[in-house]
Amino acid sequence: MWAFLGCTGPLALVGFFLGYVGTFLAPAMPIGQRFATAGAMGALVFVAAALLCISDMRKQRAALDRVRRRLEGRQPMSDDRFAAALDNVDRDLAIEVRHALAKFLDVPAESIYPSDSPAEDLGGKDLEPQIHFSVVGQIIQDRAIAAGGFHSNSAYYDTMPRFIGEVDRAISEAMQDAS
Repeated sequence: MWAFLGCTGPLALVGFFLGYVGTFLAPAMPIGQRFATAGAMGALVFVAAALLCISDMRKQRAALDRVRRRLEGRQPMSDDRFAAALDNVDRDLAIEVRHALAKFLDVPAESIYPSDSPAEDLGGKDLEPQIHFSVVGQIIQDRAIAAGGFHSNSAYYDTMPRFIGEVDRAISEAMQDAS
């Protein structure tokens, strides 16, 4: 709900501001009418943004439901069998990716197989960019916690871009190998 308001609220304020600035093109307009026009513009932008957000949320929910139904009832595959089926990848990272995907999709990790196509079987096409940010973000968070948490020293931040790039590249390679 807060993300919804976080998206639509600022857009409505921009609409209000543009509506108010636009009223200066009619110099004879009283101040009350200026605010009413600006308010109407802001309200229209809010409604349009709200409808787009609701539509996107419904599409994402439907895509998640399709993926969950597809993965339901599968025979569970252990992490060991999952990792053994992968070649030329960091097996620990592949298992982390599997568990992060499972958390995002709200399914048991054992229902995700190495042969699953991230784009087709796991809904990657319909759930981008949320699935990417969630999986990569979860892995970065888990690895940062395992390394002792986030620190405020500058040396830690100096290494972050390289670390994020390495995690992202490894995840991409694992996803390509799995498809």
